[in-house]
Amino acid sequence: MSEPALESMIVGDILSRWPATADAFNRYRMACPGCVMAPFMTLAEACAAYDLNLKEVAHAVHQSIGQDFSSQQEGS
Repeated sequence: MSEPALESMIVGDILSRWPATADAFNRYRMACPGCVMAPFMTLAEACAAYDLNLKEVAHAVHQSIGQDFSSQQEGS
């Protein structure tokens, strides 16, 4: 998945599909895991709310997805 595609995804969907991404959100001190707004906000909107660099956060989330995908493959 490309980082631009992540930018328009709903945060709750990202967290549900790739639970390991919670670490990336926590690293940027974003309360997205467990937040009531996660099912309604895109990654771009969440970054804007926290005044964070979208490209930087998207890259960190993308890296977490790669790690999560690898760990799922090993467990299969």
